[in-house]
Amino acid sequence: MTSIVKPSAALWFALLAGLALAAFVLTLAACGGNDDDGASEPTSTASTEEAAYLEALESALQAV
Repeated sequence: MTSIVKPSAALWFALLAGLALAAFVLTLAACGGNDDDGASEPTSTASTEEAAYLEALESALQAV
């Protein structure tokens, strides 16, 4: 029984599949994967100027 797929087509398909896999792996590595540890709040603290601004903004929005 002979194969319908030409050897060169199979090699191109394998090359394309390999490139797609490499792109996936590189994208996963660049994005850092899923490092969600369940924390919903930021870990850094706001500066006093930023906190004062946010308080002023909150009171201004309450007035509206």
